[in-house]
Amino acid sequence: PFLRELEQHVFGVGVLKAAVKNTSVKLLDAFVDSAFQFVDYPLDPSQVRFGKPLKNISNTNVFEHSGKLYSIAENNLPQEIDILTLEALGDWDVNGAWNRSFTAHPKRVPGTGELVTMGIAATKPFVEVGVISGISSQTGS
Repeated sequence: PFLRELEQHVFGVGVLKAAVKNTSVKLLDAFVDSAFQFVDYPLDPSQVRFGKPLKNISNTNVFEHSGKLYSIAENNLPQEIDILTLEALGDWDVNGAWNRSFTAHPKRVPGTGELVTMGIAATKPFVEVGVISGISSQTGS
């Protein structure tokens, strides 16, 4: 009944079927392009569209490790903070052992003081877990 009704309109059934098929192909192409386009980019998909995130924004969490205070956001390294002035003293890259984003909610191992963190990236390795010694000069991953 629906097709007969459509046949009465200006568009013929053949034209309508071709239009639906063409639209379906375009929709599928757009979906595939959007789903897989980030594979060719060395940056995160959000960075391709909006640029790299600002480095010094660390407004998600504050944590203490080995007697030092750090502020952190999910997109970068922690910032060491001066406890008296609350000034950022610079990135904490775990003595050069960590070069990716740092979770804003690291977990402390009870009894050992070790700090467990993770970082993600759009390129391999996609996820990395790190265990940082409770003594500030030692690191492990």
